[in-house]
Order: sequence, then C-alpha cells, then structure tokens
Amino acid sequence: MAAFPTSKIELHQWANSILLLIVGFFVRETYNTIKADHEVIATLVTRVTVLENVKNQTSMSIYEAILPKETKVETE
Repeated sequence: MAAFPTSKIELHQWANSILLLIVGFFVRETYNTIKADHEVIATLVTRVTVLENVKNQTSMSIYEAILPKETKVETE
C-alpha cells in the first residue's frame, strides 16, 4: 500500500508530505527559539525593574537627607 509511487499524483503527494514535514520542523524550531528569547527578555525586564526600584529608593533617601521636610520663608 505505501510502496514507491507509481503515478505522478502519488509522487506529488509524497513530495508535498515531505515538504510539509520539513516546513513543520522549521516552524516548530522557530517557535521554540522565540519562546526561549521571550523568557530571557522577561527575566531581563524583571532584573531591570528591580534595579530601577532599588536605585529610586536609594536616590530618594539621599534627597530626603539633604532637603528639609518643610521650607519656611520669612518675610521682611
């Protein structure tokens, strides 16, 4: 039943099946690569967010130490 194709139609069916398998393989590999890249990007975004939060916290504490909480202006 699944012997060597004897007609042009069967040959085309075999060729189309093989091409579809090849395309499917590359689509799957591309999907896996994109998924891995998204995971790396998500990790880096999380790291950047954490570093920005730490930087903002330390910079705010420095400004609070330099600037007074209230500013009083004396009029003459």
